[in-house]
Amino acid sequence: MSVPDREADENVVFRGEMPSDSTITNNMATSNGGGIVITKGQAFIGYCTIYSNTAKDKDRGEGGGIAIIGFGIQVSISDSILADNTAKSGADILGKIILYSRNLIQNVSGATLALSDGLAKLPLTGKPPDVGSLQYNGGSTQTRALLPNSPAIDQIPLNDITCAQLSTDQRGITRPQGKGCDLGAYEYVLVVH
Repeated sequence: MSVPDREADENVVFRGEMPSDSTITNNMATSNGGGIVITKGQAFIGYCTIYSNTAKDKDRGEGGGIAIIGFGIQVSISDSILADNTAKSGADILGKIILYSRNLIQNVSGATLALSDGLAKLPLTGKPPDVGSLQYNGGSTQTRALLPNSPAIDQIPLNDITCAQLSTDQRGITRPQGKGCDLGAYEYVLVVH
């Protein structure tokens, strides 16, 4: 699934399980949740690339990538990229999020991070993911390709249960292609000439 180039008061609203292997990019909300706003219940986000979304209201725009707004909400994330999102507060995430496995979260200000269990790792932070522009990189939907030096490549070890659970990326490319699975919706394929 790819959700690009939307503008709304609040953007994509998910309740429950969000599709895995999704790219959510270049969206703009006039208030909260540039990419995703979660207002009720539980949500699980896995192998997603949430990149370059904006919550643009200068007075109340919160959660450029993900805005978790309300009480009793449980949001979990695994093996995903959140980066280059913008907002008045919580550029990449606003609210509490439970981490599973590994993730790359460029800006954690505004986020409360909790580790799920012994398998969860602190996220890679403060690093850009080094992704390409939104385009067709194979498959039926647009993605942001990981560039050759991306820190998201091979971050999930082969023996990690989350690497074994998902067999393909958003484009249908088999995971893993290297020494481990890659973070986000795109699995990097080394082309040897």
